[in-house]
Amino acid sequence: MPDHYCQVNVLLEGGHIVSLGDISVSSIMKEIAARVKTRANLDELKFVFLGYSRNQEIVLLSEETSLAEAKAAIIRDTVTTSAEIQYGVIFHGHISDDSEAPPAG
Repeated sequence: MPDHYCQVNVLLEGGHIVSLGDISVSSIMKEIAARVKTRANLDELKFVFLGYSRNQEIVLLSEETSLAEAKAAIIRDTVTTSAEIQYGVIFHGHISDDSEAPPAG
């Protein structure tokens, strides 16, 4: 799978926005998942989906599939139930693959 880049912006208190630039989403997926689970007190959950929006379609960071398809596959292939899969973190923004250099910034 080609690497993808996501434009990440942080909204600060007071309405200020700070851009972190384009970040390789696959290189930080596990770290983000761990932080999301910790910050949202979701440590008991088995799965936290991380994805991004591309062309109005939600895509998982780990593979080219929709969140619904990923949920169905996990339920089908494991003992997980749909009740255990409730959270998805979606990045919105510019997505490019590694054939394009990420914008400077």
